[in-house]
Amino acid sequence: MFFLDIALRGSTIGLLILLAGLLWRAPIGWAGRVSILAVALSQSAFLLTSAAMPLVFPPLLAANLTLVASLMPTAITWLIVTIFLDPPGRRWPWLVASFLVSAHLYLYATAPEMVLFIPCATSALALYAALFGLALWSSRDDLVDCRCRARPGFAAAIAGLGLILTSAQAFGLAELGEPGFALLQSSGTLAVTFAFAAWILHPDEARWPGAATEAAAPRPSPTQDVDTALMARIRAAMGAGIWREEGLTIGALATQLVVPE
Repeated sequence: MFFLDIALRGSTIGLLILLAGLLWRAPIGWAGRVSILAVALSQSAFLLTSAAMPLVFPPLLAANLTLVASLMPTAITWLIVTIFLDPPGRRWPWLVASFLVSAHLYLYATAPEMVLFIPCATSALALYAALFGLALWSSRDDLVDCRCRARPGFAAAIAGLGLILTSAQAFGLAELGEPGFALLQSSGTLAVTFAFAAWILHPDEARWPGAATEAAAPRPSPTQDVDTALMARIRAAMGAGIWREEGLTIGALATQLVVPE
């Protein structure tokens, strides 16, 4: 069972690295690339430090792995709000709250006498419950059909997995060396990671804000009357996701592009 747990953790880490590498070269915004990379690094660090067969690392590396693993709530929150919240200004409150949870977890892991256990566990529970509600509640403003269809399952899987892993870290279960719990943890992480990779890498759908779709759109024939500067601003605004704003009018679009209606 110990070796099966190590194999599952190695497979999950390899899949996370592959997914981060593929999406780093994808035509998506920087927030999408960095959020996937952050999830890959934090989950990999957590899997390395919570194996059923304790892995021995040099003290400096072990301390850094603990720090990166504690950032998993922030990384998962960043991923969820990047996919489901198009306006960047609405993401910052969630990121700040998740960073506070990560700070509590890190202090509890390194200096448990400085942090009370109940507030630490409660903050993690509240964060992932709120993320689950966000993924469902924000669907009313989402005009991307494939994201709306995937919201319930995606939110339950990602937020649920984050809740289980973070609770394990907060309750100290990840450090007990229990093979059954460790095997459940590694197999669940691998299953959710594989399902997410299959969903996000689907070639026929653009699920990320800012994904480039110009190649699929027919290009108009060039004429002498085309304002190239205006066309560039329109393409930039559409690529940034302005078309997803509910109730967008020609007048509002013209105002944002600083052109007459």
